[in-house]
Amino acid sequence: MRFPSPVSLSWLAEFLDAELIGNKDAMATGINELHRVEVGDLVLKLHVSRAYWQGRDLGLTLGEYKILELLVSNAGCHVTYRDIYDQLHYRGFHAGSGSLGYRTNVRSAIKRLRSKLRAFQPNFDRIENYAAFGYVWRADSFS
Repeated sequence: MRFPSPVSLSWLAEFLDAELIGNKDAMATGINELHRVEVGDLVLKLHVSRAYWQGRDLGLTLGEYKILELLVSNAGCHVTYRDIYDQLHYRGFHAGSGSLGYRTNVRSAIKRLRSKLRAFQPNFDRIENYAAFGYVWRADSFS
């Protein structure tokens, strides 16, 4: 780029400001695109832990968001109750009655998640249960 002659200090400051602001906006757009997962009508914004259905915020709690992100990132593959529960707490955390008491908590969390998704799409059916094992986000939901 060619600068006018002579270049005043104020003109140079304004020019640099404009260049830096423009690059900052471009960088922010690029970062947002890198931290975004789209699966059909669902959009996950990873950098802010938000989920959107057809452009509308689902209003998920952080725990619900973590479960949804885990299921979507493993689309077509079954995710165990334990792996889902570990998203809500830490690996090995125990709650509920007996050694498998956490399954009740996972079922309740999935029920709340499905309920929120059905509020936006009444026939939502992409989260399926695999009895005594876990859940799966249907891979065909990508189309």
